Amino acid sequence: MTAFRTRLAVGAIVAAAVLLVVVAHSRFLFSWDSANFAFAVDRIDIAQHRPHPPGYLGYVFAGRTLRPWFADVNAALIAVNVVALAAAAFALARMAATGDEGRGLFVVATLVFSPLVLFYASVAEIYVSELACVTLVAAAVHEMLRGSRRAAYWTALAVAVTLGFKVSAAVLIFPAVAYGFARAPIDRASKYRALAALAGGCALVALLFVAVEPRIVSIVWEQFETATQQSRVIAGSSQLGFGRLLNRNLRDTFTACLAGLGANAVGLLICAFVRHRDFALPLRTSHFRVPRQTSHFELRTFFLLLWGVAWGGELVFVHIGKPGYVLPILPILALIVAKAYSSLGIRTGGALAFTAAIANVIWFVTLSPPAQADSRPYRDKPLLDRLASDLAPLTFSTLATIRESDRAISALLQVGQECRDGNWVIVGGSSNVDWRRAMFFLPLATALDVDENARRFQFVGRNGDIRSLPPELELASACGLLWLPALSPAVTTTTPPSRVPLLGWRLPAGSGFVTMDGIRWSGINAPRSSAADAPGAAPQ
Repeated sequence: MTAFRTRLAVGAIVAAAVLLVVVAHSRFLFSWDSANFAFAVDRIDIAQHRPHPPGYLGYVFAGRTLRPWFADVNAALIAVNVVALAAAAFALARMAATGDEGRGLFVVATLVFSPLVLFYASVAEIYVSELACVTLVAAAVHEMLRGSRRAAYWTALAVAVTLGFKVSAAVLIFPAVAYGFARAPIDRASKYRALAALAGGCALVALLFVAVEPRIVSIVWEQFETATQQSRVIAGSSQLGFGRLLNRNLRDTFTACLAGLGANAVGLLICAFVRHRDFALPLRTSHFRVPRQTSHFELRTFFLLLWGVAWGGELVFVHIGKPGYVLPILPILALIVAKAYSSLGIRTGGALAFTAAIANVIWFVTLSPPAQADSRPYRDKPLLDRLASDLAPLTFSTLATIRESDRAISALLQVGQECRDGNWVIVGGSSNVDWRRAMFFLPLATALDVDENARRFQFVGRNGDIRSLPPELELASACGLLWLPALSPAVTTTTPPSRVPLLGWRLPAGSGFVTMDGIRWSGINAPRSSAADAPGAAPQ
């Protein structure tokens, strides 16, 4: 196959994946983080989590650029994902095609038809943009290792852009970048100039963050401490202990990678079975120490190791969070799968790659998420229930999850339209509709954040601006109170709440007081004041 035909084939594969994303994408903001990004497209305030720390300015600015061309901010942010998906695919194809044009097709099919990639490309989240940034850095370093001086400058630019999109991604890919500069067969003057460009680009991005939020360092550290305190294996505050935390993070990382590979995991096993002892992954311990004259493929192997180990350490020892956290290492897995397919030849390997891609699309479209979450501690579950918990991420990244979220937001909007005043009191937490999205879709509402047990209130906000809840807050609403958490309302009232399908519970118009431990609510026909005028209400 000629290089031109290979590029056409890669373009066709990417176009098919993009078409699937366009058809399947979420109609409304999918998550808490999606709402943060949407608020930031309107106005950036990192301290107010518009977006959440450390800022993700690249994603926000890209969304602002595309916003005028789309009906809503959700569609604009997903359009950024589509562009990012195409960029990641073509960059990875260039890396994989060195000396083997067919391998580029296999690696692209593995990446763009990953159920996890399709899922996160279809919702307004950062992970596909992070994937694109990291892959572009990797592709630039790969070209630099092949002797391209121009690629050294592209590497500097790609790292600076990655820093703007996601700070942690730039930090974790840096060891591999340093290896590229140390081992690239280019003259020292070009290396020094490129390194100077790298330092200057990163400094400019850092200054941009400081200009947007002068307290960025303290805010980011506080966010890191809060977000990872229950998952950090070292210096965390979880009650599970070192061994159990490590075990949980390993399980979560493995399952998320399995969700990313999808049917290609089976394809990899088939290749290993067919090839027997001749089957070899592109990672060999003999390449841990390589002389400068070693082949480009061997240099790339060590580069992949540095890349994967850095991210693997972060996932296992610090924070797994969502399955999307593994997207930056999916290119490594895709390269392994592509080499395995190519070892069977272009026809057999192509048939296997095509079959896996079709199976992944079926996986993404048809699998349903679990009916309801199991809140029991892992150690208290029987063996089969533990297995179900471990495999839950495999059904999370499906179209059914997206549609479930859309239905919940649609129900919220329908209820919201029943009151023209719009000054609802909304309680949100770990629910079908979290309090950030509730604030976005009902901007005049006063939103209260409650913890995962739905028993302790923490923050109050309106239209994206938030602050800590005072000891007692007086509220009144001509619309009523919506309780969104799955657990029964922590509300003291003489009027029993009514159940609202897909949302939670509803109390009539009235007034009351909220403390950190609960709400006292009295339903009346004509409240004394609106939530907007209530003492201590959140700022507009």
